[in-house]
Amino acid sequence: MVVDASYENLSCLVSADGSLELFPEPFRMQKTVIFRIPYDVYVHYLLELPKDTKVILSNDISLLQTYAEHDHPDLYKCFLQDVAFAILKELSFAEIYKQYATRIIPGASDGYSITVSKLIEEFPQSKSAANMLLQQAGLYNYKIPKNTVSQQNQPLYQLAVVLYQKSLSPLAVPKMDVVCDV
Repeated sequence: MVVDASYENLSCLVSADGSLELFPEPFRMQKTVIFRIPYDVYVHYLLELPKDTKVILSNDISLLQTYAEHDHPDLYKCFLQDVAFAILKELSFAEIYKQYATRIIPGASDGYSITVSKLIEEFPQSKSAANMLLQQAGLYNYKIPKNTVSQQNQPLYQLAVVLYQKSLSPLAVPKMDVVCDV
């Protein structure tokens, strides 16, 4: 079942504030659920946040809002980074409880369509990007036990690393509508 994240539930997915989710929300660790985060919903979400909010990885909501107001290409890279973090947050819960993770994917109606497996195949994961993502998530207490992801959750972890790696690109990144096939 594919569910598009809405403006109302996006905070739970991308929030870096651990105090907002001390126990996993009911949508977490659902093997049959795919949460698609549409880029346009993310942009709407950013524009509605108070400027001093610190709910996502970026510390400068004001800058992201300026990017959104001017359709700056770097905003899409921030989106990919936040989706990668949302995936790692989900994986931290799934690995602690030894469950399948709810799959979280980025969507963009005006982007090119690509499957998770094709994306993973086309963009091999960088060990340094993986370490940076694990370290950054760990700063917010979303840790993967022993930094090891179970076999059942490997494709989702690999997707997170690829998205994070793409977010670090010095060049503009084309928008993608990722289709979950794993």
